[in-house]
Amino acid sequence: MNGQMKKGILELIVLNEIEQSDVYGYELVKKLCEYYVDVDISAYYTILRRLHKKEYINCYEGVSSGGPKRKYYFITDQGRDYLQERKLELQYMNQMNQQLGLA
Repeated sequence: MNGQMKKGILELIVLNEIEQSDVYGYELVKKLCEYYVDVDISAYYTILRRLHKKEYINCYEGVSSGGPKRKYYFITDQGRDYLQERKLELQYMNQMNQQLGLA
């Protein structure tokens, strides 16, 4: 898969997961690594930083049992809007691909 396409899709996957519930970075990475074994772990943290910089997600420190404080991520309203727009674009592209016999 093209690197730029993969980066964009992974960004949407990360954002979609965070939309489902607040999650701390390691928990998210661990879950996604089960499905996307060819993706380097550092890529997810890069995506989290990029989404945070764009203000699509924000974070807060949560309490952990005995270890360091965990940074929990949650989606912002701006992030929800962005995710919804990208989902609609993907649906449109899928429909066009099916009509063209590419799917």
